[in-house]
Amino acid sequence: MEAKKTKKWKKSYTYVLVANAIYILIFFLIMQLYS
Repeated sequence: MEAKKTKKWKKSYTYVLVANAIYILIFFLIMQLYS
């Protein structure tokens, strides 16, 4: 049960990292357009 919980947490943490990377990429592109 603990292993399952850890695996689920790692998966959700990966989704957070991916979403954060996409957000930074979009922000960078917007800054390039307005610079």
